[in-house]
Amino acid sequence: MTENTVPLRGVQACVFDAYGTLFDFAAAARKCRDVLGDDIDRLTALWRDKQLQYTCAARGSGHHEDAQSSRIG
Repeated sequence: MTENTVPLRGVQACVFDAYGTLFDFAAAARKCRDVLGDDIDRLTALWRDKQLQYTCAARGSGHHEDAQSSRIG
């Protein structure tokens, strides 16, 4: 470990919602329209809906932390 690294003792998993923050599924899908076909808009809408459903389910389970409360340091 480097001098600035803090070990995450006891942490078994770290999960966060990356949709729209780290990657743009819709933009990637549009670049593959020739492979994915004309239903690409329906696919991206379904992807986004599922992401929102999973985020709401995580919040409801009590295992979700928003970005403000989950910062380290």
